[in-house]
Amino acid sequence: MTDQLPAELAGWPAWAPDEDQLGELELITSGAYAPLTGYLTAADIESVAARGELADGTPWPVPVTLTVPAAAAAPDAGRLVLQDPEGSPLAVVEVTERVLSADGASVRLAGPVTALRPAEHGPFRGLRRVPLDVRAELGDGPVLALATRRPLGQRQIGQLRHLSDQLRARILLLPLVAGPARLVTRPESLVRAVLAAARQLPAGTVVVPVPLPPRADPRADLLARAAVAAAYGATRLLVDSAAAGRGATGRSGELDVAFDLSKLGIEVVALGEWAYDPSAEVWRPLGRIEAGLERG
Repeated sequence: MTDQLPAELAGWPAWAPDEDQLGELELITSGAYAPLTGYLTAADIESVAARGELADGTPWPVPVTLTVPAAAAAPDAGRLVLQDPEGSPLAVVEVTERVLSADGASVRLAGPVTALRPAEHGPFRGLRRVPLDVRAELGDGPVLALATRRPLGQRQIGQLRHLSDQLRARILLLPLVAGPARLVTRPESLVRAVLAAARQLPAGTVVVPVPLPPRADPRADLLARAAVAAAYGATRLLVDSAAAGRGATGRSGELDVAFDLSKLGIEVVALGEWAYDPSAEVWRPLGRIEAGLERG
């Protein structure tokens, strides 16, 4: 963050991104999208889709771009100030590339981003922390993460307990507060539900709301979650079995290539069949429950 706003700021064009774009801006400036320091160029986007890396060879799984109305950034504009909904300047994009849409109504900008001040908008601002601080708290041992838009059910709580015990891992819960929450109406409700679930998990469980927007491509969405979880210090990401397959192989929307998440220092963990064990009153792997007693 800069100590004071540049004197030239008032003369630069400014624009207020929407909620999803504000989320991605915060991920860039906080380090949650590390190693990214700005928005990708056309060469970067092509390289990510084809090879799972930036144009300079740095491993990175998903495109991160900024598209604004053409009127917001004139062709000769070298910088664009990004503002919050109240008009407070948050960051400056140094424009190194412009790609005009076919209809001329919008333009995709690329270039490094300089943060001007911390974001103040969004739910549970006091719980949002930069990855550097979270990594320092979690330490060097294994960390099991769950990035979710849904409240945690007893099945997931049981899985987290089981797996964290097996791995001797700390638990990191990342409620995703950009975009629609599922099963609850607002991101605030999602965070409250995740905090309540954390009380049933081992001591030392960490909860950090993250403004990661959803992606239409399921495989890209999984990879984005994994990249952010890795930035916060996770070594493993718990997902359901169907989601795990989406990150492994095949062509799907934004991506043409499989991405090796070990390059980011994280592994996706998908557990097998689980069921409720009425004798122990807990969720367990199906193989650990006496045949005929399990409940779905």
